[in-house]
Amino acid sequence: MFRILVLVCLISFSSQSFAGSDVQLTKIMQLARDILPNAKLSDGSFVPPETDEEKKSPVIPPEDAKRVTIAGANTGIAEWCGLDWQNLSYLKFMKQERAKLIWSDKQMAYIGLLHGIMQGATSDMMAKEKGACPPELAKQAKEKLLVMYPNS
Repeated sequence: MFRILVLVCLISFSSQSFAGSDVQLTKIMQLARDILPNAKLSDGSFVPPETDEEKKSPVIPPEDAKRVTIAGANTGIAEWCGLDWQNLSYLKFMKQERAKLIWSDKQMAYIGLLHGIMQGATSDMMAKEKGACPPELAKQAKEKLLVMYPNS
């Protein structure tokens, strides 16, 4: 049953029909925003504190934040399964985001934080609740990630 649950998660994550609540998404978005000044920009400097005006708007649109957290959950499953999560998921995802050329350096740092928060939460939850990732699930997760991020 557990294997089926995680596979359903992988399938739903990849189709971006994640059923996470808006309340949970808002909390994750706020956590990432709270720690954003600790993130580094591409030049190695830290993200400057936000102005009151900047705080009135989301760093990225909520629909994009949902997509980023879905990708983070996928990476968390890869990490839990002992896969090369950096090369199979995280780096490819971030490369795709950069290639869109719509995000500022600050937004890319935020995307990295959102992704990482969800990755860590997913990997930790799976390890604590389910123990080790079954080898068959690891194989299927890897195959799914290769389909999601082909030659990125």
